[in-house]
Amino acid sequence: MECERGVGGKNSPIRYIPEQDPIQEALETKHQPTSFKLTLPSGSEMRMTRWASGTPEHFLIHVRGAIHAIKEMGLNTKFKEAMEAVETATLDLDIAKTGYKQELKKGEGDDTPQQAVGAGKAAADKPKKLRKAEGEDSPPAAVVAAKATLDKARKERNEAQDRADVIGMQIFQLYGNLLTDEARQPWEKIVKAQTDTIPWEDLRGEVHDKKAGKTWTSFLDCVTFHLQSVFRPDAAEAVKFYITNTLKKPNRVPIRQFFVRVEQLNCYLESLPGLFNSPKANSATKPVTPLEDADLATHLLRMCPVKWQRQYDLMENSTPVSTRALLMVLENIESNVELDDRPSSKDKAKGTDSKRKTESKDSRPPKKAKKGWTEKHCSLCKKHGGAHTTHNTKECRRYNSDGTRKKTGNNPKADKPSRDKDGMNFAQIIRAETRKAVRAAFKKSNRSNKRRRHQRDSDSDSDSDY
Repeated sequence: MECERGVGGKNSPIRYIPEQDPIQEALETKHQPTSFKLTLPSGSEMRMTRWASGTPEHFLIHVRGAIHAIKEMGLNTKFKEAMEAVETATLDLDIAKTGYKQELKKGEGDDTPQQAVGAGKAAADKPKKLRKAEGEDSPPAAVVAAKATLDKARKERNEAQDRADVIGMQIFQLYGNLLTDEARQPWEKIVKAQTDTIPWEDLRGEVHDKKAGKTWTSFLDCVTFHLQSVFRPDAAEAVKFYITNTLKKPNRVPIRQFFVRVEQLNCYLESLPGLFNSPKANSATKPVTPLEDADLATHLLRMCPVKWQRQYDLMENSTPVSTRALLMVLENIESNVELDDRPSSKDKAKGTDSKRKTESKDSRPPKKAKKGWTEKHCSLCKKHGGAHTTHNTKECRRYNSDGTRKKTGNNPKADKPSRDKDGMNFAQIIRAETRKAVRAAFKKSNRSNKRRRHQRDSDSDSDSDY
């Protein structure tokens, strides 16, 4: 929610926050992946991990690493040189064929005047092979030399083609060795359908009747088919739209870390499959390429908060040209924003409580700590005797500030001060009113009993006189 606008992130196959697969994580912890050691032409060693399973982003990273390993081994350069040698040998073979044909024509022209004039029509009707056998003893030396040149050119062309085929097989074999046995089955199926099958269908759906063979171009097509088994055909367009329209900077992520992640997503665009290499492509479809440095810097500035953009406009007079220069400016803005924020809870004054948050929605909010009676202290009551922990010195009603005892208004001899309703809480007021009402009722009942008793006494006296 902090790094995406709207719901556009759900359509992106690779998002800013990497996806987590608990099943794959459990498999990785249980079975450690095996590594593959490569010896580079320079003599140094390079280790690659065999691919077994994982998230789509992990698979894309592995494919990019496998292509990088092939390039580090120099196989792509060797194959390019081998194909150039094949083209050169093929051109030499064509030249040799042309020279041999010309020498044959010259030889036939020289032999025609030397034939007997009276050979007649029968000699002309004989086949060429028989005429050669019955004619001169051996062909001219120029024809023999042209034939030898032709055979040599054909042999060199075949050797160059065999060398290119071997390097092409090494490229496919190295990519397959970087996959486990289970993950290699889809790859072998794709290679067989694209290189050894006639007819075969390319990425755009066109059918070809000529065998493709194992070349660098066919290898890249097979890799694209392999990626399409995990990603949808328009994955490159979806990720580019995610970068340019949906992504924004989270508040809790440093600006440098955010730049690194966005540049990584931008690099994925050249490896992801796009609509250009799909049957849906038309004349208006173009291949998806990574954003240029200046264009990416403009989008990165737009991903930052509006306050940062305004500060950048005040500091700079033009749009950003490179991500490196933009990062330096935004880091200064980030440091200034941190200084302008409110101080943390550690810098607050003593006695103030920081705002507490619950750990989760289901957990109950923490209770506020009650202030104990031990926090109150009266120095006068402690010196002259009394409950010194129930109130403070300023609230003392028994002693004055000089230590003399206070006198009450109603009863000067009483030790306890008189309490007013203003100094009592609601419960104490109710209790006092209840006691007062009980006392008044008790006094009233006593008076009525006395009057009745006197009346009874007078009645009894009068009755006694009779």
